Amino acid sequence: MIIDAISNMPSHNQTIAAEANNNIYILSINKIYCFFSDEKYNYCLTKDGTYRIRSTLYELEQNLDNNNWIRISNSCIINLNHVRCFDMGTVGSIVVILENGVRKDVAKRKIKEIMNLLKKRRELK
Repeated sequence: MIIDAISNMPSHNQTIAAEANNNIYILSINKIYCFFSDEKYNYCLTKDGTYRIRSTLYELEQNLDNNNWIRISNSCIINLNHVRCFDMGTVGSIVVILENGVRKDVAKRKIKEIMNLLKKRRELK
């Protein structure tokens, strides 16, 4: 299949094949805001829209640069380069707000990991 062939191209770790409206797109990983699952399919979100992907979140998590990407729940991996802010308004919960205004909830079991990441990044500055 075409998507499988594109995914196996040498530069596949910098791009991902995605589908939308019966078209296949080659998207740069750096331009993706997040990967998420909804029902039985996986998607990626960019400033241009949402695209269906074939990769599982587990596969993506194994291959993405963990300095820029973090899993915030069973169903979502975010690109830290496209985060507008972390909303910690409600005690005991965190909501990630992406550049395009999309809000993604951080799973309770991931809060400590997110807090450690934010602390580490603050110390590096």
